Amino acid sequence: MKNMKLMLAGAMFGLVAASTQVSAQDKGTVGVSMPTKSSARWITDGDSMVKELKAKGYKADLQYADDDIPNQLAQIENMVTKGAKVLVLGVAYKKDIDDLRESPALEILDLLTNKGVVVSYHDPYVPEIVADGHTPPGAVGTSVAFSDAALRHADAVMVVTDHSSIDYDRVCNHAQLVIDTRNACAKHERLHPERAVVAHA
Repeated sequence: MKNMKLMLAGAMFGLVAASTQVSAQDKGTVGVSMPTKSSARWITDGDSMVKELKAKGYKADLQYADDDIPNQLAQIENMVTKGAKVLVLGVAYKKDIDDLRESPALEILDLLTNKGVVVSYHDPYVPEIVADGHTPPGAVGTSVAFSDAALRHADAVMVVTDHSSIDYDRVCNHAQLVIDTRNACAKHERLHPERAVVAHA
């Protein structure tokens, strides 16, 4: 569980990369968090970044943290996760079984949901995660079909349980960003160098 939580931290960094990549393609919104408004330097830097982003066709979400590091971290986290779409591959406790007991995927799904991430999952062994009094509310849902469209639609695809039946070459070919906590994509990513694969196990 400790290792999975470390990987989850890596996953959050993956979402930063995913957010950046989507913005670059869609000319969307880029979040900018500055430490404080009490220094003219940070105000100038913030205004300059907004001006440069707008010149390149992006919208800018400029925020100041009032010299409060936890506040700035919270701002950045909210910018990263707000509206991000993540597809989780594999939710069972281990590969090629349907047992959900003690699966770290449940905690991951719940955490991402509570952070405002639009999260879905695919697992050929777990067609549905039900509310049984033990499952975190944010993990409840139904497995989506494994398709090229589902992989492309997600800002990030996170491999949590490496089922043998999942085509990881297809994942690397179509996903914008892969957060691989099981090293399932290691032999495939070199065939698709244009795809970013982060957070290797």
